[in-house]
Amino acid sequence: MEKRTFMQIEKELRNEREIRKQLEKKLAQAEHANQAKSVFLSNVSHDIRTPMNAIIGFTTLASTHIEDTTRVLEYHKKIMSSSNHLLSLINDVLDMSRIESGKMILEEEECNLQEIINGLTDIIQPQIAAKKQKFYIDIINVRHDKICCDKLRLNQIFLNLFSNAIKFTGEGGTISFSIAELQKKKEGYAFYEFRVADTGIGMSKEFQKHIFEAFERERSADNIQGTGLGMAITKSIIDMMAGKIYVASTQGEGTEFIVNLNIRLQDEDDKKEEKTKIEEEQIMEEGSEKTIKGEAFLGKRVLLVEDNELNREIAKELLSDAGFYVEEAEDGSVAVEKVKRSNEGYYDLILMDVQMPVMNGYEATKAIRGLSQKHSKIPIIAMTANAFKADENEAIKSGMDAYISKPIVVKELLKMLDVILRSS
Repeated sequence: MEKRTFMQIEKELRNEREIRKQLEKKLAQAEHANQAKSVFLSNVSHDIRTPMNAIIGFTTLASTHIEDTTRVLEYHKKIMSSSNHLLSLINDVLDMSRIESGKMILEEEECNLQEIINGLTDIIQPQIAAKKQKFYIDIINVRHDKICCDKLRLNQIFLNLFSNAIKFTGEGGTISFSIAELQKKKEGYAFYEFRVADTGIGMSKEFQKHIFEAFERERSADNIQGTGLGMAITKSIIDMMAGKIYVASTQGEGTEFIVNLNIRLQDEDDKKEEKTKIEEEQIMEEGSEKTIKGEAFLGKRVLLVEDNELNREIAKELLSDAGFYVEEAEDGSVAVEKVKRSNEGYYDLILMDVQMPVMNGYEATKAIRGLSQKHSKIPIIAMTANAFKADENEAIKSGMDAYISKPIVVKELLKMLDVILRSS
């Protein structure tokens, strides 16, 4: 009897020790998460304030020296550069949020690997030139370039890697990019190895263990801007693509990232004719020249639906400069009434914000589509700060013809409007 009681006590003690061990582990994880959050908030606060300070400062200087065109243009360039940096920080935070919530979805499409590589090099060349760095690219035994993948996310992987390489490599340093097609691992797929190497500052062995963790930054790089999210996002996207990423680095000598991806090849039987694609691109390119000059939109009437007065003012100026005649509506219900009272063909298109009081953009679009035949086919484009893929899907589902996210890139918006107007 005593032996049994002793065994029971021993078992209870073991259970208690196990429970205590689990609780201590959870407590350590919670403390680490809180510490990471604190570091992240500190980094983000600093990194957002830095470009914001530049934007506010140079805007103030531009106002003070408004008569000095050369100086104002220089301030304008710096404001644009800081704005783009601020936008990239916001995008990183949004991407990490989507990944952690499981809302990031890969969208496969037919694309050309050579075109993707050309596009990447076009984007990074100005940054490399600005730091007088040397850039080398090497394509090894690539037999297949017609692939199916999420082009946006593939670009994001390598732009993150290039951005780090350029950022952490001094003036006159070297950046290299190599692409090799290795032995096929799966029928219908090609196995690629991508390498991005630099002769930059490198990283410590200790940091290499944590480089793919969110919010981590090398202490020696504290004076370099960034949220510490780029590599975590890169790793997550590569994981979603069932790929692998490796890093090799030596402090003071440089870093190399190796990315292995098994990418599906295009099905030749289901593929669209290449000639058709080329013709479509030529049509868009021809139209874009007229678009930039404002010739394509002269006499076209657009209904701008936007509740924010400042956003309305900016959009109206941009559209007017492009040749549009612009009418405004401060919410969806006003837009519906304006369309209902208009004659057939009065509005050539509608630019519709989504989040608005009284009636949002989705509701307004459905209401317009429910009007008489003469009004129901007006092209409606969502122009919104809601930047997730789910928002784009919701816009199309509600009856909108296209979607563009804020902040608006004017050239992209005008190209989109040009294509929509010529096809309507």
